[in-house]
Amino acid sequence: MAQTNRKMNRNAESLDTPLAGYELEDDITIGTTLMSRDNVEDEVLTKVHFQNEFDKLAPRNKKIITLKQKGLTQRQIAKSAWNHSSVG
Repeated sequence: MAQTNRKMNRNAESLDTPLAGYELEDDITIGTTLMSRDNVEDEVLTKVHFQNEFDKLAPRNKKIITLKQKGLTQRQIAKSAWNHSSVG
């Protein structure tokens, strides 16, 4: 029976294998897709709504949000947002 198991496992894919069309750093793997409990439709609609609202913002506000998403502190964001050469 051990030989049978080895034959079955030869074609097995790791759950950590990146999903086709994605890179490993995208964190979209077979495992994350199979185990996702999120409502994909709600997630997509939320992202579309966010993007529509984000697009309406002034360039300076877009910059502030982008820097926050990158993990900068409020102090770092303030320095960057008030530096006219980095806005835009």
